[in-house]
Amino acid sequence: MARKRLPPEPSLGLPGGPATDPDATVFGVEVRRTADGGGYVLPRSIARLSGPAEVVVQHLQHLAVSRQQLEDAIAEAVLEGRELGVSWNAIGWSVGTTGDAARKRWSADTGS
Repeated sequence: MARKRLPPEPSLGLPGGPATDPDATVFGVEVRRTADGGGYVLPRSIARLSGPAEVVVQHLQHLAVSRQQLEDAIAEAVLEGRELGVSWNAIGWSVGTTGDAARKRWSADTGS
């Protein structure tokens, strides 16, 4: 059984994101409007960043998306390996853990 895959979250667009709508600041968040009339919500602590802090947060966002993509790819490879009869011990060794830990982490995804 294949896992349901969700698209990665988009970057928050820092730096140089769309202008903030000052009327949309509610409960510690700001709504940023896009040119097409859409928008997204940012916590004030993110919306108020500038300079090097924006760069660090943007880098963290990209790393988090990359991490999720890698985790999805590993889960797919585990599923494929199990379908081909690869043991949990071999899978665990391949990802730097025990077979039991690998089984606990991915067995729900593989149905085995």
